[in-house]
Amino acid sequence: MNPHPDIELTIDELNLIGFDPRARADIGDHTLAALQELVAKHLDAHGSVTSFALPHLAIGQIPSGASRKSIGTAIAQGIYTAIVDAHTEITSGNQEK
Repeated sequence: MNPHPDIELTIDELNLIGFDPRARADIGDHTLAALQELVAKHLDAHGSVTSFALPHLAIGQIPSGASRKSIGTAIAQGIYTAIVDAHTEITSGNQEK
């Protein structure tokens, strides 16, 4: 396995509706940092990387009063979970053609 695998993740848009506009950049930064950490920790567990798209992803409810870091972490966990689920579906041959 390549010790330095190439990963490309394109997030065209991260809509943070209902959050203080002044907090959105921080939340985005925390999301990116948490997602990078998740991928770095768990990449080997999922084998080969497959190309796929997730056209829409709903993360769910964020508790009121949550810190910017915990919001970013929750978003990153939702994105990562969706990536792993999609990868599992593709590699197990269950995706519709």
